[in-house]
Amino acid sequence: MSMQLGYLRRHLREQLKETNPDDSLWTDLTLNDFLNEGAKVFASRTQPIDTLFQFQCSLVPGTTTNEFRREYKLPADMDEIFSVFLYNGEQYELRKCDMAYALRNSNFVGIPDRFYVRALTRKRIESNSQAITPSELDTSNKKARRMIGLHPKPSTNYVVTVCYYASHFWMRNDADSCIIPFEFCRGVIDYAAYLAHSSDEMYATANLYLEKFNSAVEGCRAKMINQGQETRFPTVRLRDDDEERNDDYYEVGFAY
Repeated sequence: MSMQLGYLRRHLREQLKETNPDDSLWTDLTLNDFLNEGAKVFASRTQPIDTLFQFQCSLVPGTTTNEFRREYKLPADMDEIFSVFLYNGEQYELRKCDMAYALRNSNFVGIPDRFYVRALTRKRIESNSQAITPSELDTSNKKARRMIGLHPKPSTNYVVTVCYYASHFWMRNDADSCIIPFEFCRGVIDYAAYLAHSSDEMYATANLYLEKFNSAVEGCRAKMINQGQETRFPTVRLRDDDEERNDDYYEVGFAY
């Protein structure tokens, strides 16, 4: 179950005390922008959307030797990487390093065991034993992209799997569904109301909605953390502060 953009906007108008959209200070387009910004900020703060993509190492265009690229484009919706795996007969996880480490050893070629990420760039870096060479990513529209680099530079067409937290997509149609967990979707409305009141210079009211948004974020974070604890430690139960207990912090059980 999820809340659709039209539903979110209707309840946002209620928060803004606008009962007649035909006599409104805010257009649907403006309120949609506020809601989309709220969804993106909420997703970035809580990271509830995890996904993955795969790519196969490819040759450097125009090379006469069997030379594979060091860097590859990341998806446009990537917020943060949490694991990278390479398949070489079996899957194994790569360790993260910084770009300077990789480029200091740029003439190494083999099975990558490390990766680095460049936040936003319009250049791809290629390197060999002679030089480090930047090239334009996209000469047509000059868009900046995030890049992942492999070290050592791959020696063949390995398959790489990148697991990452995604940013929220831009909702355009009323039937588009917000993919924030349902019980926290009202936090998106609260952030949109905060933006609307801020633009009206009603800062006291805006701050009340920002507090409600932050409360929803903390609630979603707690749920995500609790799910991780229950998955990894299924016999550990966190106790409420008011619960009577004989120890100070936690209770551990044993599974049979």
